[in-house]
Amino acid sequence: MTKISICKLLIYFASQRKFRRKLLLNACKQGSNGKTVSVIGEQLGQRCRVRAQLRRQVCSPRYVLISPCRDEAAYMRQTLDSVINQTIRPTKWVIVDDGSTDSTPRILADYQSRHDWIEVVTRTNRGGRSVGPGVIDAFYAGYEAINPDDYDYLCKLDLDLRLQPRYFEILIERMMADSRLATCSGKCYLEKEDGTLVTERHADDVSIGASKFYRMSHFKAIGGFVRAIMWDGIDCHRCRMHGWTACSWDEPELRFIHLRPEGSSQKSIFAGRVRHGYGQYFMGTGFLFILASTSAQ
Repeated sequence: MTKISICKLLIYFASQRKFRRKLLLNACKQGSNGKTVSVIGEQLGQRCRVRAQLRRQVCSPRYVLISPCRDEAAYMRQTLDSVINQTIRPTKWVIVDDGSTDSTPRILADYQSRHDWIEVVTRTNRGGRSVGPGVIDAFYAGYEAINPDDYDYLCKLDLDLRLQPRYFEILIERMMADSRLATCSGKCYLEKEDGTLVTERHADDVSIGASKFYRMSHFKAIGGFVRAIMWDGIDCHRCRMHGWTACSWDEPELRFIHLRPEGSSQKSIFAGRVRHGYGQYFMGTGFLFILASTSAQ
């Protein structure tokens, strides 16, 4: 929604009190017969219904979270609680348990029983954690459980993060202010024992894979995520090919904590660096840049 549209809506809302006062004055002049009161009631009711609908569009955008997870019992409660405490909660949150062997299923069942907007999809154990294609396979298991047309926005959210309370509210505001913005996120940080934050260093022209917030129409237009290494870079390139933008902002209220070091979720950090280098090669990046970026991770 453009800034001009929002301004028109604000003017519209401001005019409602004056409109109701005018109707009541006319009613007093004409006399309080049943027909006049009935007409005024119908007019006021129609205006109120339109006003409520517009308010829902502006103040309550519908967004859905899809969270693939596997063996996240050590971290997931922080993610679950930080989403529950958002100033604008998701309309629906689909969490895909990708064959967990720890207490993840029990924790998910507990939260689902207390929040009817949380849905758990369970997949069979495939024998181990699989990043890249495996994560996207799990994501699409959740995507198939929704009707995309029911939502304005979509976010692929990892279950090992801690978010600020206004995180999604701010992302929605940025989306509404810029119609060319297809996908966005905040910045990812690690937290040391003394509370010091260390950035995981991501470019500003991409949305971060751990929290990819999308305009639903644009997500469908690019064909969604590819089931391959570097899926979270390829999608941003596809957005630019359509003339749209992708970005991430490093601001205090948009910084989220990655509770698990990036690239360490499968085997080891070293294996993650090798995987990162292969992903850059897959996208056609030059060898020297691959070497430098892999070393810097």
